Amino acid sequence: MSGPGGLLREGGIVARAIGADTLTPVAAALRLRDRLAFILESVEGGARYGRYSHVGVRGRMLTIDGDTAILRDHEYRELDRFTEHDPLEALRRILPAPTGSDRFPFPLSSGVGYLAYEAAARWERLPVPDADPVGLPLACFHVPDVVIVFDHLAQTATLGTRDDAGAEARLAEVADRLARPVADEAPADLGRPGD
Repeated sequence: MSGPGGLLREGGIVARAIGADTLTPVAAALRLRDRLAFILESVEGGARYGRYSHVGVRGRMLTIDGDTAILRDHEYRELDRFTEHDPLEALRRILPAPTGSDRFPFPLSSGVGYLAYEAAARWERLPVPDADPVGLPLACFHVPDVVIVFDHLAQTATLGTRDDAGAEARLAEVADRLARPVADEAPADLGRPGD
């Protein structure tokens, strides 16, 4: 059911579709700049593009190092710090309530990130080196404020966010950024061809 401004409200999600015949996931990433959390591109059979691509707009970020979990906002300000041995339980603790819509093919109650190899030792008996040579956290997850789902077949992009008091403002901010091309999108000047 569409509401004012072409908004769709369904299953705890507010969504807004925009044309994407010339907007690509990479162009969206360039336009979002500091708010980009992730790009998930799909392929089928290892060679052809899949139907959907997903771009996440940075919301909150959870890092787990040892047993310490730190939750930060999109400007990296610390919101919460707690102890949790299991990185996936730490993620579950901060995820918003599950939402879902058949029309929006991305779960907004999810985090996108990584678990380090050493995290497997939290569930299984595995040899883990004493020293971490790289110095990365045990886990890091982005919980996006807005997800942009590109439907390459329909040439549309749908912006979705959880349905709360700030939903329409979040969608408007992202739509505004997507409407403004940036200099990095311009073709590179290769100069004149040589003789």
